[in-house]
Amino acid sequence: QVSQAKQDLHSSCLQGLAHGGLLLCRYLLEDLHAAGAQTLRRVDCLALAREVLPRVLAATRCSAWAVSQQDELNVGAGEAEGDFSTETFSAETGEGEGEESIAPAARVIINGSWLTIKEVGAVTGRLARMLLTPGTQREDGGGRAREEVAAILERLGDNLLEILEEVKHNGASEKAHLGLTDLVGPLLETGDPKLEGMPYAWLSRLRRHALRPHQTGSDIVRRSAGLPFALVALAKAEPKGLPKKLLPLGMRTFLDIASAGPGAGAGDDGDGGGPGGRAFITTFPSAGDAGIVLNVLSYFPRVHALNMLSKVFNDSELATDTSGFYADGLKLAIRGFADERWEVRNGASQLYSTLVVRMIGFKNVWRVETSRKAITSSEFFDRFGALHAFFRVELEEATESLGACQGGGDDDDDDGGDTRVLPATLVHPSLLPILGVLSRLGGSLKEGENDALSPRRLAPLVQRCCLAQSLALRNLAADSFSPLVPPSEAPTCWRDLAQRAKALASGEERGGANALHGAARQLRVLCERNAPDLRLQDREDMVEAIAETLGDLAECCSRRLVSCPFARSEAVEAAYYAAKFALGACKNQRSKILLWESFAGMDAVTGVTGGGRGEYEFEAAVARLVVALLGHARGAGADLHGDLASRLRATALSNLRSERYEVRLATLEEVESRWDDLHSGGLDPAALHGALREAVAAEGHHGALSVALRLLGRLSRHDEEVLAEYSTPSQLREDAAVALAVALEPTHEALRSDALSCSGHLASAALRLGEATHHKEKED
Repeated sequence: QVSQAKQDLHSSCLQGLAHGGLLLCRYLLEDLHAAGAQTLRRVDCLALAREVLPRVLAATRCSAWAVSQQDELNVGAGEAEGDFSTETFSAETGEGEGEESIAPAARVIINGSWLTIKEVGAVTGRLARMLLTPGTQREDGGGRAREEVAAILERLGDNLLEILEEVKHNGASEKAHLGLTDLVGPLLETGDPKLEGMPYAWLSRLRRHALRPHQTGSDIVRRSAGLPFALVALAKAEPKGLPKKLLPLGMRTFLDIASAGPGAGAGDDGDGGGPGGRAFITTFPSAGDAGIVLNVLSYFPRVHALNMLSKVFNDSELATDTSGFYADGLKLAIRGFADERWEVRNGASQLYSTLVVRMIGFKNVWRVETSRKAITSSEFFDRFGALHAFFRVELEEATESLGACQGGGDDDDDDGGDTRVLPATLVHPSLLPILGVLSRLGGSLKEGENDALSPRRLAPLVQRCCLAQSLALRNLAADSFSPLVPPSEAPTCWRDLAQRAKALASGEERGGANALHGAARQLRVLCERNAPDLRLQDREDMVEAIAETLGDLAECCSRRLVSCPFARSEAVEAAYYAAKFALGACKNQRSKILLWESFAGMDAVTGVTGGGRGEYEFEAAVARLVVALLGHARGAGADLHGDLASRLRATALSNLRSERYEVRLATLEEVESRWDDLHSGGLDPAALHGALREAVAAEGHHGALSVALRLLGRLSRHDEEVLAEYSTPSQLREDAAVALAVALEPTHEALRSDALSCSGHLASAALRLGEATHHKEKED
């Protein structure tokens, strides 16, 4: 097949190139090794290896080029359609005649080549294990035979390294790296210094290849292709249960390369590699000489190193052994966001996301109820102490640059009054990655700032970011502030923020809508994240703090004082979570009633709706708060027939008919989440049934319609006596027909499912109510 491929590569690849022959060879080696593991002589193994080696090398030479230049062999859209009139390919001339084929020629060649490369790796691993089996050393043939075995193994390893250095096919890289793992593992267990030194020489070769000059953009495509696989293979091949040597050496080497060479490590100030013309010099030991010094005039080595580190950190089998490098890796990734080259920033972002998953958890977001418990901020800095000082330095620099760009000076200073809008590209590159890490942590367990690693030391710097012009940055900064607050300081922090928010809203303190929004967001997050986890005494103090400052919070929700709807909506969200916590944690029944009445009497809750740009968010937040207070009414011991409760009910039903989709959706979702509480007296079933029927008939948005259908279905599950108070069998049948019509429309799949379920519940309720009515008439 290899000989045929030299004349007609396409025809040979139609037959799998050398895949079949190598597969047969692999099976033969496995059978020989299994049958004669204790009786096989080294001379016999050597004879077989002499025959296999040149064929493996020839198959590699014939197939590696195709999976090393896939960009040139890509299949165009036109070529992938219709009849495949392809050309036969010659490895020497590249020409041939057209013929019918099962696929485009490029696809056939790539498929045959990568299958061949896959088997090259597998055969290499089996051959190495056979040569290094302890039983084959009974008749070793003397020192010359040992030298020949070492030469064969070295050539096999070099061949796999050449594949991994050149190929751009992920499947070929993965299979070749498995072969390298099978080769390196037995070498490290031989006890022979020469054989054990080969993996270290290959690691040095890997470094030299990553640092070689005259690289181009094609070298870093597909995440550096096989180079990350080669480093993983060397690391995973080390014997389990013994201290790792190759892995720490490789990690430190490539951390230095990614940081722009020794002397500018992950924790030092380096030039970041800079533009492509900026040079750095790296020195590393190599076998046989004192060292090699390479002067690299390119940023490509940094990209290679970042891609290789990401691959190693992402491997779950190496997680324990690489955990010691997490802090340096995260520093490197965060600083990589400042690089001038997008290729370096891209590699840094991949490394950052990998390490966040490893250090904190996959999708470990505090808003997701199903996520596992997050690592707390105090635990995080206890494990990765070096990051505390790094975060502090970077945040200080970031907040200084943020304040300078936003014009934080005196009014008399002409240079300090710049109020231009800050583009996202001018935000310090380390700021968002650091806030992203902090926002995913759990609440701090350490009190005060006496401990050098206390998360509380970072809180003032993070709070400065809550004044930023960017709404997203203020939100992220507030989310990052919450894990830094010790439990005992939460009530005091709430009081200070509420008083400052009131001063900003009333004009007593300057800062504008951004500062008010940032303060309100911090209040919201304190009640949403910190308050539920407080100890008993701290919970009581928090309830007291909320009760004392509720008037201040109400002013921040007022249209009369605050013109910005986004700041008002955040204040209403803070009130929502404050009511949820305080009404549940308060133990004194009288105090609980007063709290509920204070929340229900806020001007924003019963004020007029409608307005200009951005008011939809404020009105949606108010709609949620109204329904939530109705749900809390019975538990708080409030008068369900009083003026406050009646006004809340009227407002909630009015919101179901609002012109704003956001208001309708917020009301429906809150009713669904608090169904059990509202069912016990918060909302009149008859009024709710009428509003839901109107919503199902008139709603044009599939999200709100889905919730309305689910609620209508749940309402129909009442017993017959309750159903008879607000509905009839004919009405229920009409509603079921409407729901069924929605289910039969080719619309959103989730909507069809909810509509079908609703129609079933309504039809069942109609049957039940009809039977009960007929039975009652019969009794009468």
